[in-house]
Amino acid sequence: MLDVQVYGGYVLHTCSISELSSDIKEIINLSKNHIVVQVDYNKRRKVAPNHTMTHVLNYALRHVIGGDIEQKGSQVNEEKLRFDFSIQKPLNINELIAIEQVVNDVITKQLNVYNEVVPLKKALEVKGLRAVFGEIYPDPVRVVSVGPSVQDLLGKGPLTHSFTLTYSRTYSLTHSLTHS
Repeated sequence: MLDVQVYGGYVLHTCSISELSSDIKEIINLSKNHIVVQVDYNKRRKVAPNHTMTHVLNYALRHVIGGDIEQKGSQVNEEKLRFDFSIQKPLNINELIAIEQVVNDVITKQLNVYNEVVPLKKALEVKGLRAVFGEIYPDPVRVVSVGPSVQDLLGKGPLTHSFTLTYSRTYSLTHSLTHS
């Protein structure tokens, strides 16, 4: 990936074909000096629950630890997720158990996951909405909610597009504290 920019509400990814992974190269069709990139929607559907769970884990960490945690990145695929974060102190066993309990509660409750594209100004009015620092969001922006519908968060009633987290994964939280 060479660059990512937002133009006219679209996210433009600029990359070099030689730097693409083999699974991406498989879905690219080269013809007459044009590249047509297609989204693998089957794979995307499998990745989506794990991506959503990174947000649930971020919520659980903030709920248990407070505002001292900062997401540093994540890696998500159809089989697992990794969530990288920094914190000023080691997590103790009680905090780890509490974080795991919050995440497992979301899974056990089988809460619906809603998403809707809304104007950025309207999205920023949603109480509790967490934007990622340093990210530039298009207008309109896609808002995802676990539990209440986006329409309910906006005070407008139910929305029909949803999926449910109905699976459980074994995961572990690890952390290290580096002294400088």
